[in-house]
Amino acid sequence: TGGTVHIVLNNNIGFTTDPRAARSSYHCTNVAKVNDAPIIHVNADDVDAVLFAGILAAEYRAAFRKDVVIDLVGYRRQGHSELDDDALTQPLTRRITQQHPPVLEIYSEKLINEKVVSREDVEANVDQVSAEFEAEHQYATTSTPSMADWQPQVMDWQ
Repeated sequence: TGGTVHIVLNNNIGFTTDPRAARSSYHCTNVAKVNDAPIIHVNADDVDAVLFAGILAAEYRAAFRKDVVIDLVGYRRQGHSELDDDALTQPLTRRITQQHPPVLEIYSEKLINEKVVSREDVEANVDQVSAEFEAEHQYATTSTPSMADWQPQVMDWQ
């Protein structure tokens, strides 16, 4: 196939289980070692490192035509799922994740401090994206899809 870039969203989803008891290896991506695929562990809070990991993985795949894995290590702010109350199952972890700033805040502050963008630029971009999300949500909740939206387009080969 010429290799694939595999991205693992490692959000510590099984954090009610001690990692030593959850699997036979420390990292969830160690299974990729069976195929001798390189594994790039990257902190999901570091946007520049995530971008670098993506570029590195794409270049590796292109050069060697082999699989490569990006282990994007982050966390879930709300526990396992929307129904899970991690304040009961993992109160210490919950306290840490609730006090930890979101990626948008971390990266925005970095760019503002480096004078790449102004606070107003960030706020305008956030407002614009939020408005786009809201418009798409409104469209999704008010439109009725037709069968043509779900059927593949068949080309006329004759």
